Amino acid sequence: MQRRPPTLKEKLSEHYQKRDFKAKKTQASNMGMVFFGGMLFSLLIESLVFLLPNYYFNEETGKYNSGYWVMQVISVLLFLETGANWWHSYYDVINRVTKGLKAHHYPNMSETPPGWKNCPTCMIDAPPRSHHCTLCNHCILKRDHHCFFTGSCIGYYNQRAFFIFCLYTVLGSGLAAYYQLSYLNKDYSIFSSAALFYFPFYALWQFVTGLTSFSHLFILTHVYATVFAFGLSAFFLGWHFTIIFRGQTSYEAWKQITLYQRRSTYDNFMTVFGHPAHFLICLFIPMTILLPEEGAKWEIEAKSEKGL
Repeated sequence: MQRRPPTLKEKLSEHYQKRDFKAKKTQASNMGMVFFGGMLFSLLIESLVFLLPNYYFNEETGKYNSGYWVMQVISVLLFLETGANWWHSYYDVINRVTKGLKAHHYPNMSETPPGWKNCPTCMIDAPPRSHHCTLCNHCILKRDHHCFFTGSCIGYYNQRAFFIFCLYTVLGSGLAAYYQLSYLNKDYSIFSSAALFYFPFYALWQFVTGLTSFSHLFILTHVYATVFAFGLSAFFLGWHFTIIFRGQTSYEAWKQITLYQRRSTYDNFMTVFGHPAHFLICLFIPMTILLPEEGAKWEIEAKSEKGL
């Protein structure tokens, strides 16, 4: 007897039963990238079309006050700088350890070089300070962490771009939050009883009952997302400034590893930012300037004896 083909309902039921509902690690990166992309574009449009015109428009003269066009240009520049440095942080392929790296530094050596380690997943020898990322499925040169907002690993070649990315995110989100709160403060003064509006559930109740508009509720929701982006980027900016100052990666800071710290703060900064002139160029003009070294050889700094 020939078997009856399954119906559409049976196919959907079988697919639902076999579906794995466990959260996957890659989903966190996808959500983080969507959040960042949505925030970046929405803040630009909101600022240019709504917040800045509202803030600088003079109802008495019917014209925009001085500084309006300057802030329009600054908003666009912050958008471009943040987006460009996000891209440089996202592009982490150059950080990946390849088989050719060992062949380049140790052309005639078949065993694992001193200080290197063999990665059983990648099946290659990886240099010191590199670690395997389970999300990227690659060994990363001087791996610091996997960033869910860039969907990539932050390592030797893109830590400078990530630092600048965090800096511009702090500036952009901080400026946006100021204009958002300035807009809301006109109708809901923070220093009055109307400040209850800034509590989400109270604002939602006011919207449902028709006491506030959708635009006010939307901007309030956006304020919370903007403040979250500001706080998170400020934390990473401060954290990376600290570990760069100390000559460590995040992993080394957590494990209290100080083997690779340089003798001076300047040398620690040089390993991440390169020549000061190159850092200043990358700070204002988002471009790729490779670091002078290759991130594969790390000398262990000798500790000075007590009293010397």
